[in-house]
Amino acid sequence: IMSHSSYWFDAVEDKLRFSKLDKAAAADVVVIGAGLAGVLTAYHLHKAGKKVILLEQNHVASGDTGFTTAFITRVLDADIPKLVQWYGVTKVKAIYQTYAVVQRQLIEIIQQEQIACDFVSAPSTWYADQSVWQIIQQLDDQATWVEGAQPGIRFDNEGSFHVRKFILGLLEKTKLPVYEETMVTNIQIDAKKVLVTTSEGKVATKQVIITTGLPTGFPELQSLFTPQLTYVIAARYAAPVSIGAGQFWDSVSPYHYWRTLDDQTVMLGGEDNMTSAHDKLVHWLPQIVSGQPTITHRWSGSLFETEDGLPYIMPHPQYRGQVWFACGFSGNGMVGSAVAAQLLSSETVDKNFSTERTGKKIAKPSGQTSAKHWWIWPARITMVLIYLIAVVLPGWIFFQARGGIGFLEGLDSQTLSSLLFPLVGLYAFTLVWVQFMLGSAMWLWRKVFPKIELFHRTQGIFTLLFALIHPTMIAYGYGLELYVSRNYVAPDLKVYLYFGYFQLIVMCCTVAAALLRKRNFMKRIWRYVHFGNYAVFISVWIHGWFLGSDVQYSALKYVWIVYAVTAGVAVLLKLYDRFWPAEPLHQTGAWVKAATTAQVVSGKAFLVTVGTQSIALFNFNGKYYAIDNVCSHANGPLCQGSITENVVTCPWHSSQFDITTGAVLEGPARRPQRSYPVKVEGNSLLVQL
Repeated sequence: IMSHSSYWFDAVEDKLRFSKLDKAAAADVVVIGAGLAGVLTAYHLHKAGKKVILLEQNHVASGDTGFTTAFITRVLDADIPKLVQWYGVTKVKAIYQTYAVVQRQLIEIIQQEQIACDFVSAPSTWYADQSVWQIIQQLDDQATWVEGAQPGIRFDNEGSFHVRKFILGLLEKTKLPVYEETMVTNIQIDAKKVLVTTSEGKVATKQVIITTGLPTGFPELQSLFTPQLTYVIAARYAAPVSIGAGQFWDSVSPYHYWRTLDDQTVMLGGEDNMTSAHDKLVHWLPQIVSGQPTITHRWSGSLFETEDGLPYIMPHPQYRGQVWFACGFSGNGMVGSAVAAQLLSSETVDKNFSTERTGKKIAKPSGQTSAKHWWIWPARITMVLIYLIAVVLPGWIFFQARGGIGFLEGLDSQTLSSLLFPLVGLYAFTLVWVQFMLGSAMWLWRKVFPKIELFHRTQGIFTLLFALIHPTMIAYGYGLELYVSRNYVAPDLKVYLYFGYFQLIVMCCTVAAALLRKRNFMKRIWRYVHFGNYAVFISVWIHGWFLGSDVQYSALKYVWIVYAVTAGVAVLLKLYDRFWPAEPLHQTGAWVKAATTAQVVSGKAFLVTVGTQSIALFNFNGKYYAIDNVCSHANGPLCQGSITENVVTCPWHSSQFDITTGAVLEGPARRPQRSYPVKVEGNSLLVQL
């Protein structure tokens, strides 16, 4: 019996393995889409110590990843001569080498995690001509030209695997938090957080990474990509077949690619976007192997191309730092997904994989008035003024209380040190407060000052220096013996010295953790160590309030109170955002005109966009119906599918739905399409949202 599903589902059944999200949760990062790109991204984030949640609207690796041919190749699926013509050899080589490095890392993950996924290390062969070879040899020092009846380019150190076995094996090894059958219904983004709402739950997070093929929920991004269909068959022969080791592809149009699945089964793909493609593949099969096979599987897969064949892996320009996406891998989804995972998990903006490469402009999302919020510059000016006041005011109060700076004239260095150490301590505390306020609201400062994290780290070092100079000046000014004996303070106040010692030790740890945060041993814990800054602030506040020579008896007491109040408010807001995230906007239930009756004819789907919803309208037996146009399986466009009676077939993976109810009639889709009430007023069709 021939299967119309992918070969990869035979050994690894498509079923629910992880629970649905039915509660409120919180995470550092939410990854949407549990295909290869999403799982690898979550894997790297988890290894780096981030709290990550992986959401999948269907089942893990059941979307485009489950319909691949699983070549692990570093070769770009693009017109390489044109790439070199557009970008030059140096840039293309850099892109090529990125793929090569990540390809090796992917293979290392398979080996190091000891995942049983039928991995085979074997070369790839591209049947191309000498003109392509002249370019490839400049890009890949492991490629060789192979003469023969069908000459081509051989790429060593390539491979193939069972992608579903790999993904599920990796999840089993790492115990990542994964939620299946969890459809994202809304992504609400504001300046300080992102709230991801699902069909039964929600997740408050700092960052969303979208790895769902076409980036769902952001229609302005979809113009960057062109969906394509590729077709695959699996043919089993009565006796073992020999087609050579590895995987192969040609340069004809439409092109073909093939490899063996076992010693009697050949997998052949290609004939992209062609009619009767599966029949054409069966007809072409004798060119690589003779005999009369049994066709055991035939399936189609969707892929997304960009104008130059290279993917976009980047932050959304309107929500920089909060929303990232990856798409456009063309026919190299395996290594392309691994490249995406490396860049996304490390928040690396590589111009070779962003719209800076092509100069493409992304339209503003609906409702956005400006790519940069109007309040950015007023906020910058306000924050700079506050910072200057925070730096100048304590020193001004200190000298005013002493009649100006004249009291320092004619004094030796030791006396100066004994008189000025309170000022240094005052500035150490001021910088601690600034660091505290920056760290507690980094979500905001990133939008106001793009380089704020560099400033935060640099100022952290200066804060530590001031904190270290402060006791050094005491020891120098009063003498080491008096400093060690702690007799320079009243006996009943000595206990507050320990708050100073404590904060100094903790500050050394937090600064070191921040500076070493990218080292492997520190990746998982540096954020937790950094929470010590809360203890630093409290300790320094108490230390300064009780030991500061004039804190309680001058205007400095108001500075201390302001610092305490603002820090407390910052903490309360942070806790509020954590445990009581804002609710998303809900649908209105309003009736909206979508089309006219003349536009929606029998036997054809009519696509309309109402608000942000893409809706397919149908006319069946004189009645009108509306369902979501985006297929619930892998986001295919139902409006481009074939229609038979009341059944629409998705053009991507052949899921079938009842157009009158949205119910699933044939998989791989498992969730029904959302249906919308439709009513006729005159010659207008109204849809209720």
